[in-house]
This record gives sequence, structure tokens and C-alpha cells, in this order.
Amino acid sequence: MNYEIAIIGGGPAGASLATYLARAGKSVAIFEKSDFPRFHIGESLLPATMPILQDLGVYERMRSTFLNKPGGCWYYDDTPVMSDFAKCRETASFKDFRHAFMVERGEFDRILLDNARDHGVRVFQHHLVREAIWEGERMTGLQVKDLQTMEGKSIRTEMVFDCSGYRSVIASQRNLRKPNRLKKMAIFAHYRAEALEERLKQGWFVGQMFYDGWLWLIPIDKDRISIGVVTTLDNYKKASISPEQFLDHYIRTLSLTRKGLGKNIERVSDIYLYGNLGYSSERIFGDRWALVGDAAVFIDPCYSSGVHLAMDSAREIARVYLEHGYDARSLQNALSKYEKRLRQHEELVLMLVDSFYMASRNKFLRFLVKNLSKISSLNQKFVHFTGGDLADDPGYIKMTYYTHLAISALANVFQRQPSAAPEKGKSAVLIK
Repeated sequence: MNYEIAIIGGGPAGASLATYLARAGKSVAIFEKSDFPRFHIGESLLPATMPILQDLGVYERMRSTFLNKPGGCWYYDDTPVMSDFAKCRETASFKDFRHAFMVERGEFDRILLDNARDHGVRVFQHHLVREAIWEGERMTGLQVKDLQTMEGKSIRTEMVFDCSGYRSVIASQRNLRKPNRLKKMAIFAHYRAEALEERLKQGWFVGQMFYDGWLWLIPIDKDRISIGVVTTLDNYKKASISPEQFLDHYIRTLSLTRKGLGKNIERVSDIYLYGNLGYSSERIFGDRWALVGDAAVFIDPCYSSGVHLAMDSAREIARVYLEHGYDARSLQNALSKYEKRLRQHEELVLMLVDSFYMASRNKFLRFLVKNLSKISSLNQKFVHFTGGDLADDPGYIKMTYYTHLAISALANVFQRQPSAAPEKGKSAVLIK
């Protein structure tokens, strides 16, 4: 089988990229190992993604399917730090939307993939990409296995975009993957529970910071809430308890879940655990291949930036290919500039997230954040960053990061926040 463009993975990055390319008349095929819908992390979207959904022609479908998300709220101790999307400036990329969606990722991803198919993309589900075909450093195709017939296939193509997410086929094959400095893990599940916290009842993302981590509450529909914890791998390993016990410990002991949810909490899904959560790739493009979205880099679930960065990078790399794909040298130069922009974006997000974790470990930083967030102009910057406009003021993000770094170095001895991790071998009573 021959296609001009082969895309590995049919998630948000792959489906969005395929739609943009097919809409421009390109011959595109997606190879996806799973059957949609399937369970996935990343249920809280950002308002900066709304213009992309509109551009793809699926915004109205999403609006009629999923819960409206007016903003995000992070509890620093018992003090809420707010990001109300309605309060963004007129310069925000999402000024015409000022909201986002809470989504069930299986259905969200299915809508995007169906949209790609409607635009003429050939979609092969149950097709596992086993490896890329190389001629020296040039990629010329893919070795694919049909998981239903167990038949192997060779796909010849002029360009491969790896949108395979955490699996990152090409980065894994070429040993390009490296962990970032955060060294975090995530554990989460869906629960049937009554929302008592006021913003949670209104569809807001609500989270609570604890030492070197945080807990999220994401309303999926009127009956279900996604509950997850992000913390260090060391905390999980030292606890020496099951994933279920580990997650239940935080649900039973943190003030947000004790006060913000009703007493009857019932788990209605499996528990999912992601280790070594943050990573990057030493290279994100080569001769006739490129990494897109989570296949290139994933930083942290904090601030819910993953889906937006995946779809935004898909839109950008589609533009790059459509403008420069006619000439190999021109395309390589354009991809080099694309990688430079992505690296700058990656470092800004990493600084923002790192600042969050530094505050989680330091009482004085928490005090500063809680009080500075009350200043209207500073809160508006926070709204823009957490809404997805991370390049809005890079100087401010860098200043915040280095200020947090300096205060942490000077004050950690006296202001270290107590740990919320479970003691070894101990846990709260299990939730049914």
C-alpha cells in the first residue's frame, strides 16, 4: 500500500493533522492500534483549543456532547487560586470563546477520528505499527501488523508523522526518548460521587496542591468525576501499597475530597497508572519523518496542557508541510524552525509547571502565590497561561520561575511543607 503521508496514531494530534492535510488534497492514512472509543487520560481541555476545534469543523459537535468548563481552580492549602476564563483580555487567542470542555476522552477522540475519515483520510484501526523502514537515515515506510487478521503489511510513503503519543514509535526505535527533570507519575480512575464544592458543581476543573504533587477533580458528566493524583515516583515506591490503596489514601485524607465530595464515593472504572510521566525527545524530525504532540514531548498533566499542545502542534506542522513539503531541503529548514519554536514552548511550560511544584514544597511560596493571585493584573496573566496562551508573556514566566527557584533555595530549610504521602504499608479504608 502506498500513501503520500502515513500517520502513526489516531488520537487528537494524529486525527487533527490528518484532517488538515486531507483537506488540502493530500493522500493520508492513519494507522491506529486501538479501537475507538478507548479510555484515555486528558479530560480537561483549554479554551485555546476551542478555535482549533472550530477550524476542524467539530466545535458545535463537541459543545453539544460535553460539559462546559468555565475555568480552573487550584487550592493552595484551603485557599482557591482562580483562573476564570471569562476574565481574559481581548488579546487572548480564546477571547471569542472564554470557556473549554470537560470530555470523556474516548468519545472526544472518536469524534476527531471520524472527522478525519469524513475528510477522506484512510483510517486503519487495529493496525499496530511495529517499526519504521529505513534506508540509512531516510525513512521510506512502515511495517504494520493487522491485529485482527495478524497479517503483516509494508507501507510505502513519502512522509511519516509519528502521533503515537506516549508510545512514540520512532523515538523508541531510535532511542531518542529522555525523561524530564520533574520525575512524576499519575494514577487516576472514574468515580460516581456527589459534587459539593461549588465550582466543581458548575463544571470547573478543581485541584488541590500537596507536597510535591496535586490531586484533580474533573466532572465528566452529572454522575461521574475523574479523580487523579500526580506525585513523585519515589512517593509511590516508598509507600509499598497497591495502586488502589495509594489513590484512596489521597481521596480520604485531602481536604478537597473530604469536603468537596459526598460521603458515598464508588469507583466505576479500572485504575490507571502512568509512570515516568514527563519526557522529551532528543530529535523531533529527520529525513521524511517528524514527531508530533505527545510523541515528541509531554511535560506534566498540570494545567491540562497536553491535548492543546498536541492539537496546536498538529496544526502548525500541517502548515509547515503544506508550505514546504514540495522540496526536501526547504522542508528540513522549516522543520528545524518548527523544532526551535517547540523547544521554546516546552521550556516555558516546564518552567511554569516547575514553579507550581516548588510552591507545593514551600510554605512561603504558597503564601506569595495565594496573595499575589488576588491582584487583578497578575491573575489575568494566570488566566492566559492556564487558558493555553503560554507564549503570551514568556518574560513573566521566566521571572516567576527564577524567583521561585531563589526563594526555594533560601527558605526551604525553614518553610518546607509537610509531606502528604502515605506512610509505608499504610493506607485509608478502600473505596468500593
